Parts: sequence; C-alpha cells; structure tokens
Amino acid sequence: MTETASGAASTPFELVKTRFQGGLWEGRLTARAQAAGAPALRLIQDGTDHPVPRVTAVAGAPNAWDVRFAIPVSALGEGVSVFLVTDAETGAVLARVPLLAGEDLADDLRAEVALLRAELDQLRRAFQAAMRARLPDD
Repeated sequence: MTETASGAASTPFELVKTRFQGGLWEGRLTARAQAAGAPALRLIQDGTDHPVPRVTAVAGAPNAWDVRFAIPVSALGEGVSVFLVTDAETGAVLARVPLLAGEDLADDLRAEVALLRAELDQLRRAFQAAMRARLPDD
C-alpha cells in the first residue's frame, strides 16, 4: 500500500458524503479513471468491523456508485467515535464519519463554541432591546 503526503493510502477512488440523516450515511463513490468495478468496502470503528456498506451502480455513470450504511446503534456511546470507510483491498481511507455524543461533550470545544454563540445571541437581543428603549420615538 502506498501512502500520500497526507498519510492516507493512495487510491483511484473518491467517496463524497451526499447525506447523513436518521442514522443512514449516504455517499457517491467515483473512480478517477476507468475502473472495472467498485472496490470492496469495509466499515471500521475503533478497530472493529461493522456490516459492509451497500454499493449500488449509478445508472448512466459507468464509474460511479452510491454507497449507503447505517450507523450501528450498538457502536454509539459517550464521547467521540470515528467510523472509517476503507477500500478493503488497499486499506485506503475513503471517508471518515466522526460522531459526538453524550455528556463528555461538555469539555468539547465545539460544544463550548455553540454555548458561547447562544449566550452572545442573548446578549445581542438584550442590548438591542435596551437601545430601542433609550431611543426617542419619532
């Protein structure tokens, strides 16, 4: 397996997320060059294999496939979890699906930023109301 400068294994395939809703992740897999078919895929989380993603050919697009998999409920828990979609043959990571859940998020930077945004929004509304109260009616 060859590595790229970013540390990822090189692959002729690209997988882009198109939707993630209701625990179902969907993406479009494309081949950068003419391919004989889609690669076999693996879904891995913390070194554990999960059910293989479903790969379906896209009509009219010989080098494109739709990829779908459900996030296993048994794999969900407190903290950060990352699911990897890899090329089973080369080990190349085609997609990363990070999930954050539970009370451990209180220390997570993204949760802190969301809290700060909410507090700033409250302050903005209070300031605007105070300024409106101070302005004379025309």
